[in-house]
Amino acid sequence: MKPIYIVLALVSFCMICTEGFLLSKGNGTSTKTKAPKKEKCMIVKGKGKNFIGDIIHIHKEFAPTLKKIDNIAKQCHIKLAIKGSYEQVPDLSKSLKLTTANVGKRLKFVIMDETGKKLLCNNICLAKEGEKVPQVKCLATNLRRENLRFEPHNEVGTLDDASDAKPGFADFARRTQEACKGVKL
Repeated sequence: MKPIYIVLALVSFCMICTEGFLLSKGNGTSTKTKAPKKEKCMIVKGKGKNFIGDIIHIHKEFAPTLKKIDNIAKQCHIKLAIKGSYEQVPDLSKSLKLTTANVGKRLKFVIMDETGKKLLCNNICLAKEGEKVPQVKCLATNLRRENLRFEPHNEVGTLDDASDAKPGFADFARRTQEACKGVKL
């Protein structure tokens, strides 16, 4: 056998035995593909001077919208008593339809006076009287001016940014749910 074939056979054998040692990067990692990194949970605590009640958990992208909602509540001389925001789905494989609540872009609320001590309109009032109540009309009108939905899908006492009507929402919602799975909020 010629010496060149012996050297090639020896080099090939060494590469197989060392599992790509000669092809490894300088930082000690190999050129093999790594599993993709898990996305970071983008649900954060929201705040505003015109919100009371439950802690608000929203998607980071929704923070500027929350600020607008806070300003609208101030203009309408009300406080929103928050009854819910971000909702984690216990088993994503069983979820039929994801909503704006599942991505932290919806609020559930009742309407309080500007002191936050007197209830102006609860869910029953919102369902029956709705925009006949001046403060509710003020809220609904100003939310719509900001392209926000007041009582989306006839869900009394809610508002959202209508992101569930945008293309790619289902994928966005699944990614958000996966990223926040097991995260203590």
